[in-house]
Amino acid sequence: MTLHFSLKTESGAEVQPLVSPRELTALIQDLRSTNPWPGFQKVATLLLILTALCWIIFGTESLWVFLTSSIVFAIFYASLLITTHDASHGTLTGLKSFDAIFPRVISILPFWPHETYKEIHKLHHKMNGVELEDPERTHWTFEEYSKATMVEKLYSRYQVFMRTFVFAGFGLLVEMLRDGLKFGKHSASVRRALKRDAITLILGFGSLVALSIHFGVFWKFAGLYLILERVTGGILQTRNTLEHYGLWGKMPNYFETQIFNCRNIKTSKFMSWYFNGLNFHSVHHAFPNIPFYHLETAHKRVQELYTSKNRPLLEDSGYARTFLKILVNPCLVNSPQDRNAQDLLGSQSPQLAEVILHSVKSLSALRPAQNAKAWIQAVQKKLGSFPFAG
Repeated sequence: MTLHFSLKTESGAEVQPLVSPRELTALIQDLRSTNPWPGFQKVATLLLILTALCWIIFGTESLWVFLTSSIVFAIFYASLLITTHDASHGTLTGLKSFDAIFPRVISILPFWPHETYKEIHKLHHKMNGVELEDPERTHWTFEEYSKATMVEKLYSRYQVFMRTFVFAGFGLLVEMLRDGLKFGKHSASVRRALKRDAITLILGFGSLVALSIHFGVFWKFAGLYLILERVTGGILQTRNTLEHYGLWGKMPNYFETQIFNCRNIKTSKFMSWYFNGLNFHSVHHAFPNIPFYHLETAHKRVQELYTSKNRPLLEDSGYARTFLKILVNPCLVNSPQDRNAQDLLGSQSPQLAEVILHSVKSLSALRPAQNAKAWIQAVQKKLGSFPFAG
């Protein structure tokens, strides 16, 4: 179901989207069917690499070979786990049974509750950019920051670093369980997912532990798991943060809200393959039934269309460069209900619209004890009569 957003200017006139939903849908219509073979090829390639690394990890007597091989294993396992995201949308192979069973199996080793993630991720797609309850929202609002304790403010400044290098996989697991319990209070499907995950992970992970003890490789298994938690978890935390951090605001319709609240990253062919095309994140969010191998084509089409409307999609260069940029520029966003149509569509000037579109302010300019309200007032003073809700 398409959500209808009715945004109005101060005069009461309803704002029209830059591109109509019908035009957008027609633009990518031929890209929405899923061929199973690209997904099978991706999975087979990764499983072959991981199997070879497993043979080295559990066969070597050298600590350095074990550590090096385990780190490489964890890096490629992150790419394998990213395919579970596509499976949750039914676009990994398009085969319901495979896309349902395969991600549950490969989520056992990192102890990841895939079924719960699948249900929570559906909510993220509905709430992205418009609901503060979005379970995958990482940025703080001005109001949240102004009410936070000194410790919480310190965390908000360094959360990108903390999520990637400190919390890593354990942080993802705790967040997923927290969200599962929270949304499970109101959703039977989330409660069922939690139960299925509990059974699958207890039996599956318990079996892996038992096998490692039986074959006398428990300590290698434990070491591999800890490296997975650090490396794989850190990579997934980074991906989650980069996709939406600092991008926030309701647009005239669901499609444009998704398109302008996602970060697209220009990167190499290998890195795009590694992240399963999710560097083209705007078109994925607007049309989650486009399979990963068509996302680049869809992105180019949508980018050309919006560039012709003088509103190109946001693109950053490289994962490492984008991560560093966000790492040293922590930000706050305005609450979606405090936005108006002029803010979003930039009726004043393109440069100003780019700032207001995402309602972002770098925290580096805020002293720890400074109330975020003061910055909003400073912006209002600087911009004069331009409407900025505080």
